[in-house]
Amino acid sequence: ITLEPTAKLVVAELRRIVREAVPKASETIRWRNLCWESDGIMCYASSAKKHVTFGFFRGGELTDPDRILESVKNKTERVVKLKDVNDINAAQLSAWLKEAAKLNAKK
Repeated sequence: ITLEPTAKLVVAELRRIVREAVPKASETIRWRNLCWESDGIMCYASSAKKHVTFGFFRGGELTDPDRILESVKNKTERVVKLKDVNDINAAQLSAWLKEAAKLNAKK
């Protein structure tokens, strides 16, 4: 996967956050995107020209009282768009990652 320099920094930070939040998650490439699996596909990072999209396949089930996560075409997926590392809220992403892993474990 070819990434712009800013996107590389964002993805590197996302990888760190996922490893810390869900140590058992495995990294894979699916649909030309970096994906993480824990009892099934949990989340992914996709690079566009001006941002990195970090998405949760079951994002509609995540706790999001401030409605930070954006809806996409399907009903269950939710994403956050990150232009640079300063856009990353590590604590919030970590909480969602842990919640997403628990959702996958229960299915």
